[in-house]
Amino acid sequence: MVFVPPKRLPTLQDLKQILANSSTLQRDKALYQTVQQLIDRISVSRDIIVGDSTIVDNSLNDINTIINNFITNNSGGGGTSGATFITVIDETADLPNSIRLVAGANIVFVLSGSTLTISSTGGSSVDHVVMSDGGLPIPLPIDDGFGNFIYVQYTP
Repeated sequence: MVFVPPKRLPTLQDLKQILANSSTLQRDKALYQTVQQLIDRISVSRDIIVGDSTIVDNSLNDINTIINNFITNNSGGGGTSGATFITVIDETADLPNSIRLVAGANIVFVLSGSTLTISSTGGSSVDHVVMSDGGLPIPLPIDDGFGNFIYVQYTP
């Protein structure tokens, strides 16, 4: 949340007036000067704090503007208006070009932190094995003449 200073900041000038109207100056000049210095230094500190909070507030507003421009491309400087995002849930309200990724039949998505794992849950199991000459006692693999084995589909 952005810091909002009070609408009317307290001034310390009234304290200086009260100090001037008191009899402290006549009774204890050192105390009078000390209190006056404290009021002045507190005033300066207050102005610095309020000024710094305004700088921070302006910086936060600038960052917010940059983020909004990045997402909506209001600035005309790149942005993401033409970018496409794959999302887990429907986020077209915030990202108009987003596409929701949905698992089809026999497919499961497992999201763990920032990692998405895609795995199959069913269907037929198909594997491939190297074609052999069927010779006994030891079948020899068949290749294409260039040392590349020939694979055939195998269903266990």
